[in-house]
Formats: sequence, structure tokens, C-alpha cells
Amino acid sequence: MLFITALAFGPLAAKAAHADEVPQSPSLSRLGAVRRAVSSNLVLLTKRLEMRRQHLLARAAWQPYSPSLILEADYRKAEADAFGREQVLSYAAGVALKTPIGTTVGASVGMNQGLAPASTTGAQSGYAADGEVSLNVTQPLLRGGWLQGAALPLREAELLDSIQRELFRDELNALIAEVDAAYWDLAVAEADLAIKTRSRDRARQQRDDTGENIRRGILAPGEIYVVEENVVFFEQELLRAEESLRTARRRMAELLALPAEGDLKVQDELAKPELQVPDRKVALD
Repeated sequence: MLFITALAFGPLAAKAAHADEVPQSPSLSRLGAVRRAVSSNLVLLTKRLEMRRQHLLARAAWQPYSPSLILEADYRKAEADAFGREQVLSYAAGVALKTPIGTTVGASVGMNQGLAPASTTGAQSGYAADGEVSLNVTQPLLRGGWLQGAALPLREAELLDSIQRELFRDELNALIAEVDAAYWDLAVAEADLAIKTRSRDRARQQRDDTGENIRRGILAPGEIYVVEENVVFFEQELLRAEESLRTARRRMAELLALPAEGDLKVQDELAKPELQVPDRKVALD
């Protein structure tokens, strides 16, 4: 399912050309993060190009099985005897075809047409022509014959093409899964920072209220130590949350090929991620 998200982004190289146009502090959706990560990942781009190369090689493996048309023409003028010259025009056309089971079929039609002296007086007899038609069929019986032998290179090319597609699929799935995890880690880190900030603010407010109540004589002076300890605790938690957020942002920036100091933010809510899944054929193209 993750692989299908490779989608509707167009050629990877075209997307990578716009890498510098992303602002330093972008607010990213989950789908936007996946798109950018896929378009800017050099390993994935290499895998995609290798997949296309292998696909072209698989198509090229069929070239020897394409029909071949042969056209030949020859004009010859030579001394026939002491009284005249022999002029001959030869032309031929043929077709050759090789099948995936090893059968080779060839057919040709040839014609020789000439004007030759007919006697020692030099008188010409007129045009003389002759032609020929040939058909030959060759079928290997053992080596290189039938589907097990002749079609083996075709099958090998198809398998290599399938292997490259699966390798690309695996690399793409791994990248999308990594970006997906990094995106939600960043979302959790942002939410955690907001929670820890509110907790620290409430602890400070409680400390101020406790100090005021001690000043009024409502509470004993020793109560201030309890709330001070709470403030210190929540400030430490806030520092940890800030560090977690910085780590999550650096990880996301690395996946998106953005500057590490950027202030990345997420758009999607933790409870409601939206993702448009394209058709599988569109994802592979």
C-alpha cells in the first residue's frame, strides 16, 4: 500500500529541480512531505533510472525477432566479345524473420535483365531476362531450438526487468515508510512541546499563587518548596521536549533535503491524516 503513494508526482528529476524553492520554515502536509522526499532522494532516482534502463533492455531483446527487409540492385557492363558489350541489371528483394522458437524464415525474389550481343556480327538479340525465387526455413532441433533455448534471452530480460521494478518498489516503500514515521514523530514532538509548555506555565502560576498565599499567611512557608520542585520538574520536561522536537525536525529535514536549521511544521492533525492513493499504474509510471 505504501508503494502506491509514489504517485502522481511526475518525473523525479523535474521535481528535484525545484528543491531550492521550498521556504526555510515550511508547513508540510503528510502527502507533501512524501512527494518532496521521493523527488529529492538520489538513491531512489538512481533506482528509477536503473528500472527504466532495464525495461529498455527488455524491449531491445526483441529486436532480433523483428522482420528484416533486404533490397539489392547491381548494374554490370562488361566486354562480351570483340563486337559488343554485355549490360546486365540485377535486382532482388527479400524478407528475413526469426521467431522466438528459433525458426528462421527467409524469402527472396531476384531478377537479372541484360542486353547482350547475339552474334559475331555485332547484331543485338534484344533484352534477355531471367529470375529466381527462393524460400528457406531453418529450425534448430537441439541447441537454441524451441522455447527452452531460443526464447531464453527474452525470458531472462523480462525477469531482470521485473527484478528492477521490485527493487525500486522496495526502495520506495522503505523511503515512504521512513518519511511517514518521521512526519508523525515530528507531529508528536510538536504536540508534546505544547503540552509541556502549558504544564510549565501552570506550575509557574501555581508557584506564584502559593507565594501570594504564603505572604498573606494562608499557607505555611514550607509549601513553596513543593511548588518550586514542580516548576523545576516541568522545566526539565520542557527542555527534553524541545530537544526531541529539534531531533525530529533534523530527521525530517534530512529526508526532505532541506537545511537542518529550518523550522519545519506539520499541517495534518494526529487523529485525521488525509492521503489520496493513486492508481497503481499511475504510481509506476
